[in-house]
Amino acid sequence: MHRNAFSYAGWAQSLILLFAILLAHKVTWPLIHTALPAFPLIIAMYYWALFRDHYGYVWAVAIGALLQDVILGLPLGTSAVAILSAHVILLWVRRRILMDHFVIIWIGFLPVILWCFLLMAIVGSWAGGTQTGPWLGSVLDDMVGTWLLFPLAYRLFHWFTRRRKKGNA
Repeated sequence: MHRNAFSYAGWAQSLILLFAILLAHKVTWPLIHTALPAFPLIIAMYYWALFRDHYGYVWAVAIGALLQDVILGLPLGTSAVAILSAHVILLWVRRRILMDHFVIIWIGFLPVILWCFLLMAIVGSWAGGTQTGPWLGSVLDDMVGTWLLFPLAYRLFHWFTRRRKKGNA
């Protein structure tokens, strides 16, 4: 492993944990309804699973997801199970997604967030003793908002990765 891989992995893990802490509240965007706090964790998991799966950031995603559960009052482990199960599925289909252009990568993100958001919503409602129906529309709004913000986050991660490579070369 390249000696700078450890510094990159440390940056990636720190960024994921920072996002989990900073986005503990819903963020309202103009023209886009909302993005759930899981947005940075899901985006980071998706990006690094596709392009940097050898940096060992999975434990940071798990800790960030557990922290998110505590902050949001979800049953402990709900976000971690949702996001890490999506990670496993994503690694299985990784080659297929990477063969195509950005549009395919963006479309491939849709089932990942659908799985994560719906699993977190259903488990959260069961644990809280509430029905899923009344607020399922809000969860779907969050999912669409997160999906629409993906290109921005993708460019940010891609820019930082290229910048780090130039600085370490």
